[in-house]
Amino acid sequence: MTTPTWWQRNRLALLSLLLIGPLALLSASFRLINVYLPWTYHVAHTDASGTVRLAQTYRYWSELSTAIEVTARVESATRVTQIGKVRAAPGSVLWQVKLTLSADPKVMLNVCTMWLADDAGRQYGTQAGKVGDMFDPTWLPDCVPKGAEGPRYDLVQEQVVQSDAPRPPTWTAVALVAVPEGVTPTHVILAYQEPDYIDLRIN
Repeated sequence: MTTPTWWQRNRLALLSLLLIGPLALLSASFRLINVYLPWTYHVAHTDASGTVRLAQTYRYWSELSTAIEVTARVESATRVTQIGKVRAAPGSVLWQVKLTLSADPKVMLNVCTMWLADDAGRQYGTQAGKVGDMFDPTWLPDCVPKGAEGPRYDLVQEQVVQSDAPRPPTWTAVALVAVPEGVTPTHVILAYQEPDYIDLRIN
């Protein structure tokens, strides 16, 4: 009878290592990403006066980064029945939020995120709960004035380029959000990049 070689005796263990090794590396990498990359909004900026200033460094996928600074306050938050063709899906109601923003016209602020929250911490974004228009123009908030957006990030040149139409120093940003019937939003959130965000109380 032939004695099994070392390779024959341990072939199952070697196959297991081939399968487990990559999984272990992925698991370690995932933990590293979670620890060192701020992928969630968890640094709130608030002010009891109702006017909040945010200053942070906006970073791109490349090595480029730029400083942004903006001041925000709630202009209005009202229930509406319809904006253009957009209306609330069954079981939802629409809220139109307007924020007064102020910033140096040379600061790039053309991409933002806005959502509503209630006192229970539940959040409602601009991309759900609405019907009536296949190409929903309110799917994203209007962060800057149309036709006067100010500086933008050029993906080809990988740099911030100034606009031919300067943004005014103060303007109104608008978002349309659907929330479930019976819910009253109490906070407006404005954010540009994780982890910082502005938390504004609706009075």
